[in-house]
Amino acid sequence: RGQHGYWSSLRIEPDLISRIKEAQKEENEIWTIVENLDKQVEFRIDEDKVLCQDT
Repeated sequence: RGQHGYWSSLRIEPDLISRIKEAQKEENEIWTIVENLDKQVEFRIDEDKVLCQDT
């Protein structure tokens, strides 16, 4: 039973990352942040090329 939940989360996560990437492509404010990443300390691009806010 525990393994079923574990495998379900693995199948869902790649789809979620894809949806985040697609949503970020269309968001102008995000591109402004990306263009100024060298000046920002609270944002970064992760290994999946998704913009993240550091906490």
